[in-house]
Amino acid sequence: MHAVIDTNVIISGIIAPRSTAAFIVGLVAAGDIVVCYNESVIAEYRNVARYPKLACYRIDVDAFEKFLEGLADNGEYVSPSPIRIDMPDEDDRRFYEISCETGCPIITRNRRDFPHDAFLIDPSFFVRTMRAATGGLARLES
Repeated sequence: MHAVIDTNVIISGIIAPRSTAAFIVGLVAAGDIVVCYNESVIAEYRNVARYPKLACYRIDVDAFEKFLEGLADNGEYVSPSPIRIDMPDEDDRRFYEISCETGCPIITRNRRDFPHDAFLIDPSFFVRTMRAATGGLARLES
């Protein structure tokens, strides 16, 4: 499955290992989700992981960099066409443009940050759907 993954899901998955977001991060790491990305998406993931307010979570920088390398190696690099539209959150334009270019959903918790026509999937709904479609993804749940 191809998807665009908002930064909030990636970072939540890293800092909360038993969360729905962590399950999604695990799918990415296993190659079960092909992330559509470009350099600005990777830069945002990297920058947010280094926010001072997240220091209390002690994100392992080396492990996170390895995760990003795997994401890039297994992902699909996209050079989207610019879209002229008012964005509720300009920082999320990069995800919206990639989604529009590829037709892939954006996995996000922040619906309000995107235009009304965006193809958005809530992380919990995504995981429920994936589990139902694959018979539980048993190999990833153990």
